[in-house]
Amino acid sequence: MAEAALDASLLAETTGSTDPIFSAIVDKLSGTPSEPVDSMLEPTPLRLSMLRSANLPVPADALGTASSPLLRMIAVSPNAPLNVRLEAAER
Repeated sequence: MAEAALDASLLAETTGSTDPIFSAIVDKLSGTPSEPVDSMLEPTPLRLSMLRSANLPVPADALGTASSPLLRMIAVSPNAPLNVRLEAAER
């Protein structure tokens, strides 16, 4: 998992910016204590897949701008809270 942390830090250096959501999920996946992901205003397939791999809950505000395919990902995601899954399925 140290390789994942190294890759993430190299990516941040290369792009010149850091994505706090991406960083928090990578930290969780690598076993490093991190801030919880309480908000995700711009969900992406990568972010949702990483949340699932890290067994982190999908924030409710991820539904706001999610496209139909992303709503389906959220609706069938076992790590999304039930109320978030139901709302995603209804949309």
